[in-house]
Amino acid sequence: MIPLTVDVPMKRLPWANWGLILATILVSIAIPYAAGERFHFLPKHSTKDLSPLVLDRNHFAPHQLVTHLFQHAGLLHLIGNMLFLFVFGNAINAKLGHVGFLASYLGIGVLVGACWFAVGGASACVGASGAIMGMCGMFFVLYPRNDVHLFWDELELMILTRSFTGDLPGWAIVLIYFAFDVWGAIFERDAGIAYISHIIGALTGAALAITLLKSEFLTPDTGEQTLLMWMAGEEPARDVR
Repeated sequence: MIPLTVDVPMKRLPWANWGLILATILVSIAIPYAAGERFHFLPKHSTKDLSPLVLDRNHFAPHQLVTHLFQHAGLLHLIGNMLFLFVFGNAINAKLGHVGFLASYLGIGVLVGACWFAVGGASACVGASGAIMGMCGMFFVLYPRNDVHLFWDELELMILTRSFTGDLPGWAIVLIYFAFDVWGAIFERDAGIAYISHIIGALTGAALAITLLKSEFLTPDTGEQTLLMWMAGEEPARDVR
C-alpha cells in the first residue's frame, strides 16, 4: 500500500516540508552512505566506510542525532521515505506552521536517534523513517477520519498481479503501518531495519499531537474532527476558533 494523497485542506502551503524534502535528497546524493563513492546508494557494512553523518555508536558524535535524518541507505529507501514525508508531512506542516513543523520533525528525529542509541543498536542508523513515522502519528491524532488515497498491489494465486487505487481513513492506514513495525520488531530483528525507531517515532508524534490539542495550542478548523473529538462522540468543528 503506497500512499499518494490525503484529503486534508491546507490553509498554508507547506514550504518547510518541501524544503526539508529537497535538503534530504541533496544530502543523500551529495554525501552517500558509503564514503568516497558518489551516488553509490548501496551501504557497506564496514564502519570505516560509513559517512560521518550516519548515527554510528562505534564512532558517535552528537551531530549524528540530526544528520542521520538527511542520509539514506539506498535509492528506494530515499524515495519511499520522501514519498511518505510528502504525503503526511504536508498536512502536518500546514497545520503546525513552518517553525512548529520543523521543530516537531527534528525533535522527534533526535529523540528516536537517542532511543536507538540507548537500546544498543549494533549497526549504524540511517534515514528519516523514525521522524516520518512521528508525522504519521500526528496525522493519526489530528486527521483520523480523513481519507488517504492509496496505490495497491495485490498478488493473486502467486500468478496474477493486479494494481488498483483506493482510499482508507487515516487511522486505519497508520495503524496498519504501525502493526507492520511491531511485527518486524518482534519477529524480524535481524532484518536490518530499525523497527523500534519507527514505533517510538509514531508514539511520540501521537503523544505530541494530543498534548498540543489538550493545551489548546492547536484547535480544529472548520470541518476537522480530531481523534479526541471522535472518541468523545463530538461532531467536526463548525467554525474556526
